[in-house]
Amino acid sequence: MNEIKEIYDFRHVVRQLCKLLLTLRYRRTFLGYIWTLLSPLLMMTVTSFVFSSIFKLDIKTFAVFLFSGMLPYIFFSQTVGQCSNSFVENEGIIKK
Repeated sequence: MNEIKEIYDFRHVVRQLCKLLLTLRYRRTFLGYIWTLLSPLLMMTVTSFVFSSIFKLDIKTFAVFLFSGMLPYIFFSQTVGQCSNSFVENEGIIKK
């Protein structure tokens, strides 16, 4: 419980690290921040096409089931991965 309070107390540091990560990551890209939304949507579209067309599944709303399951998974896995990398790369700022 104490760790959650400590994270809340230093929420401005977490916010600044997120801004820095997004700025550095998409600084010179054509699509920029839009790619953050397009990438998972394109992946889910391709996966939906493969499972519904090629494997001939008879579920009419398969895309809805797939999207509702993959969206939280993608969000969680990318958030955990990027946050842990951000903390490791900026350990000097966190130690101060």
